[in-house]
Amino acid sequence: MIRSFLAFDISEEVKKSLGSLVETIKSQSKEVKWVEPQNFHVTLKFFGNIDEEKLLEPICKIISEKIAGFKPVPLQCVGMGCFPKWQYPRVIWAGLQGKRQALIDLQKNLEEAFETLGFPKESREFKLHLTLGRVRIMPRNSSWIRTFETMQEKFFGETLVDHLTLYKSQLTKEGPIYTPIKEFKF
Repeated sequence: MIRSFLAFDISEEVKKSLGSLVETIKSQSKEVKWVEPQNFHVTLKFFGNIDEEKLLEPICKIISEKIAGFKPVPLQCVGMGCFPKWQYPRVIWAGLQGKRQALIDLQKNLEEAFETLGFPKESREFKLHLTLGRVRIMPRNSSWIRTFETMQEKFFGETLVDHLTLYKSQLTKEGPIYTPIKEFKF
């Protein structure tokens, strides 16, 4: 069994820009488990633990079929947000603008196809975002939240989505290790 997910990567420019922002705010936000910049990605589907022998090939087949004819998608990383709302943040994210709808539609098509393999559809509506951190406990000092709230229009760089990557995820004490299993170029 391997823990896996399907995602697209972001440009080094965006990783660097967001990484330096997170680094400056880390000391004020001990309640947040921040994603390491080298691990920044946008998840399209989290599979959880899969039987590699049974499901890896069918998953790869579906991905290949669904991206056939798909064109690269330029995106801009703009603004900050959180789920569910700033008063009770659980997930801190960076926004993605541009030709988002193409990726949202692709995710929906993939989600429906993966359901035929026994993977349940997500109960929540898919929202295209780049997770920066997860809030572990409700913050007492919310100065870092106010900092993020002021960045709702900040530009962090551009990225070109020209492939998807199926990743293996290993959880360790030091943090997750993501290893590419297979890349799917558009």
